[in-house]
Amino acid sequence: MTAGFARPGNRADIPAIVDCSIAAWSERLPDPSLLPAAEVLQAGWAQYFDSAPMPGRVALVATADDAVVGWLMSDVADDADLAHLRAVEILDITVHPNHRRQGHGSRLVHALADITRNQEMDALQMWCLASDPALASFLAAQGFAADGARRQLADLHDGEDSGAYEVRVLTDIRGERA
Repeated sequence: MTAGFARPGNRADIPAIVDCSIAAWSERLPDPSLLPAAEVLQAGWAQYFDSAPMPGRVALVATADDAVVGWLMSDVADDADLAHLRAVEILDITVHPNHRRQGHGSRLVHALADITRNQEMDALQMWCLASDPALASFLAAQGFAADGARRQLADLHDGEDSGAYEVRVLTDIRGERA
């Protein structure tokens, strides 16, 4: 096993981020036709990197031997019931299937906590599919806990209620600030 690191992502990382995404999402999606085209993902990441920097908006990549093997994207949380908290939402965290269970995801979450704690943020949150016990278990190991909030998901094709839902998990990061 090689040493792994988490660092801020940049535009040069986009091709590797997209490759990781396609490999990981291919496993998670029941229908490969639901995968967005690589060009769409590249354009989305370019827009994210080009957007104005602000506290909470963070893109991190996990590396092994200088190769990008995972990523995390966050932004300021906008859930109205958390307005009293300065929370950062993890929009997604993805590790290439060939590099899972090597600590990359943990490094990404802990790096985000360090960065956003120093930006005077209070908590990290993520919406997690109720039907994804692996992600729920990973997040619990990082100190996240469900807070009782949940939301229904609409079917991607016709906007109908899919029956699937997400639960919100949170972790407090207000420990000692650097």
